[in-house]
Amino acid sequence: MPFDSTELRPTTQDLTGTPFDRLTVVRFAGYRHSKAYWTCECMCGTTKDISADMLRRNNTRSCGCLRREATSKNKTTHGKSHTAEYRIWHHMLDRCEHPSDAAYSRYGGRGITVSDSWHDFATFYADMGARPTPKHSIERRDNMQGYSAENCYWATDTEQARNKRNNHLLTLDGITQCLEAWSASKGLRPETIRHRLRIGFSVEEALTMPPEHNHEKTHCRYGHALSGENLLVYQRKNGITERICIRCRNDRVLRHFANKRHAKATSVLSNSTSQPLE
Repeated sequence: MPFDSTELRPTTQDLTGTPFDRLTVVRFAGYRHSKAYWTCECMCGTTKDISADMLRRNNTRSCGCLRREATSKNKTTHGKSHTAEYRIWHHMLDRCEHPSDAAYSRYGGRGITVSDSWHDFATFYADMGARPTPKHSIERRDNMQGYSAENCYWATDTEQARNKRNNHLLTLDGITQCLEAWSASKGLRPETIRHRLRIGFSVEEALTMPPEHNHEKTHCRYGHALSGENLLVYQRKNGITERICIRCRNDRVLRHFANKRHAKATSVLSNSTSQPLE
């Protein structure tokens, strides 16, 4: 994959000459999707372009020779080839490293990798352990990073849904979560939070204000303030008090009469065109 730029920016730390396990940084390679890549030479003599994040996180410790050595040493069977954990591990490698896999474009195609140590199933199983229930699958804490012991855990479908890249993330008191997670922790319906944000509430107001009953609402569903001349308090026959937005009610009345006039005009026009000419 070509680089977007090969000129080192002043804000990027120069890693030239820095050793990382079996790798030594030789020179700057370029930027790809705003990530800095460095050309590294392995102890075996192979050179490879690796991102700075992967080097600093120790996710890549060799050009791949370390993995091959670990595989060659692990000749004995682990006895788990037919388990769900082995199947999950195998699919993880496929979608990250095999372009023929249907999911490769969403994983390996966008730079998601598997750490060298996890190319050995025994190491993967030792780090992750058995999945807690059949409803659990492997999940990454940071969707922009690869699969490694530090970035992965067993998660349910609900937890995975909350960790999607396209989720609506909200930050309060330094904590960032998706809208559904805030809904569960604050005891508010997701629709309530979305509505508050839509009508202009701040994130703090949307997440900390208690649920409003009809007689406590300060705004109508379209964001109009329920106060002063815009508020009509109406008591139904069953004794329930309802707070009505005058502006919305007037708009509904105007639309009603406009629709009636349109229907009448259409009817008159239809009748006039159907009369025969004398």
